[in-house]
Parts: sequence; structure tokens; C-alpha cells
Amino acid sequence: MQDGDNQMSNIRLTYSGLVSFLILLVSMFTGLAFTLIVTRRLDQTHFAMWSLIGGIVAYSMIFSPISNYWLSRHIARGEGESITGIASAIIFSIGAIGVYLVAALFLSNSEDVDFQILFFAVMLVPLTYIVSTFTTITSSYKPQGTSYGMLIFEITKIPIGFLLVYVADLGVIGAITTAITSTIIQLVFYVIYTREKLRQSFHYGVFKNWLKLSWLPVFAGLHDRIINLDSTIFTLITGSVVGIAYIGIAKSMANLVSHTNSISVGLASKLIATQNIQHTELMVDRTLLFAIPMLGFVITFAKPGLWILNPIYVDGIFVVYLWSLTHFIWVIQGIFKGTLESLEKMDIGFKAKTKDYLKSRLFTVRLVYAIGYSFYIGSLILIFIISADFGFNTLEIVFWWGMVSVIVNIAILITFMIMTVRHISFKFQINKMLKYTTLTVISCLITHFLLSQYLEYEKSIFDFGPNLIPYMFLFIGLYFGLIMVWDKESRNLFQQILQELKK
Repeated sequence: MQDGDNQMSNIRLTYSGLVSFLILLVSMFTGLAFTLIVTRRLDQTHFAMWSLIGGIVAYSMIFSPISNYWLSRHIARGEGESITGIASAIIFSIGAIGVYLVAALFLSNSEDVDFQILFFAVMLVPLTYIVSTFTTITSSYKPQGTSYGMLIFEITKIPIGFLLVYVADLGVIGAITTAITSTIIQLVFYVIYTREKLRQSFHYGVFKNWLKLSWLPVFAGLHDRIINLDSTIFTLITGSVVGIAYIGIAKSMANLVSHTNSISVGLASKLIATQNIQHTELMVDRTLLFAIPMLGFVITFAKPGLWILNPIYVDGIFVVYLWSLTHFIWVIQGIFKGTLESLEKMDIGFKAKTKDYLKSRLFTVRLVYAIGYSFYIGSLILIFIISADFGFNTLEIVFWWGMVSVIVNIAILITFMIMTVRHISFKFQINKMLKYTTLTVISCLITHFLLSQYLEYEKSIFDFGPNLIPYMFLFIGLYFGLIMVWDKESRNLFQQILQELKK
């Protein structure tokens, strides 16, 4: 499983990707365990508040790309700028706190929003900035380390959250305190894990160049800010947060699909170092091998999953379908986006002029995102206003919300594919994708039939949960059993994985 071009980059794509994915398979279920604690203990309004806080924190990350955007490229090329990146994150987080507080004040005008709770969560902003920088450092030279960090974060949330949210019954405050504590523990891990990269110095000249070109990473991160406006706009127009609770639940389950992006975690750094497009072709195949069945898994177990998290959300099962598909598209988008940007060499030495950057893929790729998500927000505003005029209920609104998300993200993905084919000699393995899809559909149909015939929806989670586990193993066994029989290359891959585990 040793990848080529190691003389230029010691990142082992298949190894680091699969190690990351296996770790995240564990962490995503531990993450769902914390979500279970929160959804079972909080009512819809307070769970929506918890989801809203996540959106505001994400929006306050507007300055984070200024340093992280360039930092990943520096480290991938072997340039030591870790301390410069960490110091920059601390500086930028100060301004981000102001952004967060302004957004919190603005939203507190809504009847269901408690400003005191939002104010307490402000501590998440600087912590998120610093952890984000350490994640960038780690993913650029030891990609699997980001999964270790995520695993630590998710595992520590369970006992802390159980004590604060479930036992002490502190509600949203308990959930926020849990997130803060687990983030600090995760940060300590990163400091220890990346200690060899912390023996460097702060370089003012590099920081100055980052500020000089800050317009590009700020623009590059603009689409994240735009898309995170959706929940805020929903609250402002409808005056309610219940719809956000349904979206929050759906995204929690859809994150199972998103975690398959860990398979290509080292791709961007590898491409920056080697400029070898074959790495992308490999990662598309490896990612689809796991992402397609994971999408099928979430769709198949959507109703039982919602029942476990909280039965009051079961009527929103279609929301899980739509957001799972959106997250699947995001995973594939990420590979093409990373490829297009990583093969761009315009930024080496910071000698290019502004007009050159505007013509480069560092700008045009993010322009596609900005245009797509601007259309997404514009469409949502129209839908929310129309729904208020015609008296749509919450489930009808969130259905169209999800539909717009799927349509816009498909358009963005198609655009990236066209750009990739035009700029790079890239081969799509359609036969492999059809094979993975066929086996997933077979696994879904058999498992769904058995679930509908034999699974009883017990009120007690302790009775229902154990009864669901055999069906989950059945789905996994069916898919991977069939793929082992049908696909020789996948069979060889699994044999390599076993060899690595034995080592």
C-alpha cells in the first residue's frame, strides 16, 4: 500500500485514507451517541438552539481561511510556517468573536432565541479557530492524525455529555460546556501530536504576504459563510426554530456519509507535492467504494435512526434522505475541488499579480461555489417568504429546503467535473460506480424488506437498539461480501488492509 512519488511526499494516500476512515467509523458512532443524549434530553426548541449555535460559530470562521488556506500549501511543500499559522489564528479569532456577538444580538430578536445561551457559547469561537489551524497542520503532513483528533473529541463528549446533559440536566448549557471541554482535550492532543512542527518561529514576512493576499482566501471561504446563512434566514423570516431541529437531526445522520471524505484526506497535500493526477483517479474509486454504500446505509436505516434519536422526528424521514444525498455530493465535490486547486502552482513564492490569481483555479473554483450558494440562499429566501404567505407547515418548508440543496450541489459537482476534464487528463470509472451502486441497491432492498417485516419499534431505546444491530451487520456483510466476490481489485485492496493491520 505504499504510494508512489514518496521522494517528494511521504504521505501514503491509501494507508492514511483507510486508517482515517476506520477511525472515523468508530468516531461517527460515538458522535451519534452524544447526539442521542442531546436529542433525547432537549425539546425541539432547545435542540434547534444547539444547531443554531453551530451555524453561528461556522459563520464566525470568516477569517480562518486567511491563514489556513496558505498554511496547508506551505506545509505540503515542506515549508515550516506552523507557528505563523497558530499565531494568526489567535489574532483572527479576536475579530471573529465580534462577528459572533453581532450575529447573536441580531438573532436574539426572535422569540425562540435566548441571547444568554448564545453568549455563553462564544468561547467556542477562539477554540474552534485554534483547533482548525492544528487540523490544517496535521492534515498536511500526517493526514491520519486528524482522525485521531476527531476520535478523541467524539469519545470524550460521551461521558461529559452524559453527566452534564443527562444526569445534571443542564440542557443546552450542558451541551455547550461538553463541546468546550472536549475541544480543549482535542487541542491538547494536537499540541502533543504536532510538537515537531512547533519548533519553528513566527515569520512576519509570511504573515504580511497572507494579509496582502487575504482577499483570495476570504473569498475562498465565502461559500461556507453563504451556506451557513440558511438557518439564520429561516429563523428571521419564519420566527421559529423548529425547522432547524429537523435539519439538525438530518445532518447528524448524514454526517455518516460525509465521514467517507476521510479516505481522500491526504489527496490535496499529495497533489501539491507531486502534481500526479493518477492520485485523484485512485481516490475517486476508493471513496466511491465506501461512500455509495454509506449513503445506502443511512437511507435504509433513516426511520430506525430517527426513532432512536427521538421518535418525534420520524415524520421528517425525507429530510434525512435529501441531506444524505447532499452530503454524498459534498464528498465527491471535495475531491474535484481539491484536485483543481492543488494542481495550481500560481502561489509559489507569492510573485504572481492579482490579475493572475483571478485567472487561476484558486479563484475560479471558489467562484463556482459562491455563485451556486448565492443561488441557494436566494431560492431559500423566496421559498420561506412564499411558505409564510401560503401557510406551509414546517415539514413542507424543510422538504423544499432539502430539494434546493440537492439541486444546487449537483450543479456545482457537474461544473467541477467539466472543469477537471477541460484542464486535466482525467478518466471516470463509470463501470466501477455502477458496480458499487448495484451492490448497494441489492443490500438496501434485502435489508429494508427484513426491517419492514420483523423490526418492532419499541418505545424503550434499550429494547429497540439491540434489536437493530443485527440488521446493520447484515447490510454491511451483504455489501462487502458481494463486492469481495464480484470485484477483484476491491478484494486485493481488503487483503492489503488486513496485511497492514497485521503489521
